[in-house]
Amino acid sequence: KICYKNNAEEYLNQKIKVGKDSYKIKIYRIPVEEKASLLEVYEKDNKNALVVYSKRKILQSSNDGKTWKTLYKDIDFGKDYTPVKSFTINNGNRLIFLQHKNQKRDNNLLYEFDKDGKLIAKTNINAYSWHGSIGIGEDESGNVLFAEYRVKTLENAKQDEVIAIYKRIAPGKYKKVLLKTASESMGEIRHFHLCYPNPVNPKQWIAATGDFPGQSRFFVSNNGGETWIEYKVDKPIDDRMDYEHRNQIFRATSFSYTDDGKIIWGTDDGLGVEHPAIIVADLNKKIPEFKLNTFLPERNFARNIVKINGNLFLIITEAKHDFNKAQIYLYNYDTNEYGYINIKNMINRKNAVTASIGSKIAMKNNIGYFKMKNALDKNIEIVKIKIEKQNN
Repeated sequence: KICYKNNAEEYLNQKIKVGKDSYKIKIYRIPVEEKASLLEVYEKDNKNALVVYSKRKILQSSNDGKTWKTLYKDIDFGKDYTPVKSFTINNGNRLIFLQHKNQKRDNNLLYEFDKDGKLIAKTNINAYSWHGSIGIGEDESGNVLFAEYRVKTLENAKQDEVIAIYKRIAPGKYKKVLLKTASESMGEIRHFHLCYPNPVNPKQWIAATGDFPGQSRFFVSNNGGETWIEYKVDKPIDDRMDYEHRNQIFRATSFSYTDDGKIIWGTDDGLGVEHPAIIVADLNKKIPEFKLNTFLPERNFARNIVKINGNLFLIITEAKHDFNKAQIYLYNYDTNEYGYINIKNMINRKNAVTASIGSKIAMKNNIGYFKMKNALDKNIEIVKIKIEKQNN
């Protein structure tokens, strides 16, 4: 085990006002080896585990980084491969996606380990990895699906290729269930962002794509990913948007749910007005309805959204349009009010900050864990965020 002398270090303690309510946001730095990369935040039954890759080892901590246990000690991933994503199945098995150094999808591998850490499948998956924490999921029937996030390379920048959503049939066996032609600007899509069960209706899957106008699309499956229905909007859902950007509301990298049974997300897009927005979808109706609740004031696009409690949500942005800072918003769905703080971007250049990785859907006990690379401090990779409501 790797042990650290100190517990998670408090880095920020600041108040956020949301309408009449005040909240304290506390951000803690999770101690971890230098240049560690967050692969997964696994949360189940009020327990959590942080899975990282560092110095050719996969490590796991279940106590906020106080100690780290080395996993899969007998496995040599090879000098040409880097573990980039992890996903833990409800039966305890874990998928580890290995990206080849040349980033060619046909060289990538997907390992599956059982709950005891034994390698039970090694698959030449011929796919890109999923994007963020909501790019892979498992439904109540045990179906595991993930969606390819196409990585731009010099080789594929000028050519189209077919990418897909993959469904796990058994350890090491996958089939493609939704295929789309991808390119940098002219294809059906650029890449998939979302592929995750609807938390309101766990039998239903939600998938979404990006990036450019015409490529941002929204799909639903009601049969374990076997077939998909696409939903579009025929006109802009807000007067400030133009016709070209009407379907950019579907460009999102995470989502959550409201207490009245709707799906909610922040857009990973400026919708033609250079500001992200909060979108709410009612998928319970025969023809789904999409509503733009509010635009957010800063220019950086939304990446992570998680439910804190009730209808209060945490939203974390990138730092790609205002290089100096990212934002953390608290949004009250009931009153349509928000407050936010700025988080300094230490490298002062385009920075995904969260890369859409972290706690998903809902926080446990008002606590969440997120990748926050180069925000607050150049040495920070993972943070713990705690939200406390204050007495007014």
